[in-house]
Amino acid sequence: MITAPDSDHPTSRYLLNVLLISLAATGLVGLFDMGQYYVFQEIGGQPVPWRKLVYNYLPYWWTAAFLMPGVAWFARRLAFPAGHRIRITMIHIVTALVYAHIHIGATQLAYLALLGKLSQWPEFVQSVAKRLTRVVELELMIYAIAVAAVLLVEANRSYREKERASAKLAVEKANLQASLADARLDALRMQLQPHFLFNALHAISTLIMRGDNQGAHRMLLALSDFLRMTLDNGGSQEVALDVELEFLEAYLQIQRERFGDRLQVNLEIDTEARPAVLPALVLQPLVENSVRHGAGKVDGVGIININATVHAGRLLIEVSDNGPGLATELPTEGVGLGNIRARLQQLYPDDHDFHLTNGPKCGTVATLSLPLRNQDETTDSNTEAES
Repeated sequence: MITAPDSDHPTSRYLLNVLLISLAATGLVGLFDMGQYYVFQEIGGQPVPWRKLVYNYLPYWWTAAFLMPGVAWFARRLAFPAGHRIRITMIHIVTALVYAHIHIGATQLAYLALLGKLSQWPEFVQSVAKRLTRVVELELMIYAIAVAAVLLVEANRSYREKERASAKLAVEKANLQASLADARLDALRMQLQPHFLFNALHAISTLIMRGDNQGAHRMLLALSDFLRMTLDNGGSQEVALDVELEFLEAYLQIQRERFGDRLQVNLEIDTEARPAVLPALVLQPLVENSVRHGAGKVDGVGIININATVHAGRLLIEVSDNGPGLATELPTEGVGLGNIRARLQQLYPDDHDFHLTNGPKCGTVATLSLPLRNQDETTDSNTEAES
């Protein structure tokens, strides 16, 4: 039932504030009480000197003010836990009676001190008993008001502290989720680069085994350009479509060295789609999937079509090929496609669409739908989040 003092509110400063507020409040009440009695006496034709009024009224109220820090300290430490409220209420009733005796005693001592009659102890005891019988209800009311005010202030402070703690926890949770999302995206992006690198090195090794050293050399240069571009990108999670197409061209140079005239890539990119952002290196695994499971399986020329359009506030990307399609060969969703799905979920949860279907005549069609944002909007939102 007894609670420890609050570290956020040092006891000495708290009690000093209570004393100052009590002195101001009781001073105002005392002045009002004096004024009311003065007017009443004036109307009755029995005027009372102001000095006598001050002697009679201010000691009563200001002694109460000096007792308020003790009342506040006690009320603040005595909690109202569930199951003990009746017991705590009884304790407060007893304490209120004790307060009434102490207050009247202190008031009568102040009167005797002002009148120079501190030696008259019999009169003091009688005056305390006589005055207490007249104002005991007022004393209990003053104590109850003081306790209620303390409990109200403490409840408000506790509520505000819980709100601050809840807001702080929410911010920490949001920061933790953002950090976790960034870490997952970084891990996925780092997963993709070695995956592509291993495939490219395998193709270079194949050219060397065939004795095509010049082709292997050109592929190494193309691979070098591709890796340089990814490093120059600075690890950005999203890039403009124009930048992504530059990455893709570096990758296609490698594939052209491998397939020669047997690979044809057609690009149809709307002008308004070029500044739109999308996950970095998202086209490369889509095209790689079309090469491995589509165009690369064709006896003649393998054709890959890449279309990017804007419709109804969405960026729509379609990668299709003229391969055998899903009906005859369902590609295993390995690192490339699985990586795409994971990054899309991290970057655009519940606001993206990615699926593979058979083409109208042949081949496979990969369709990607993303919210339409340009590079400037992405930069501004990141800046606001950091601030």
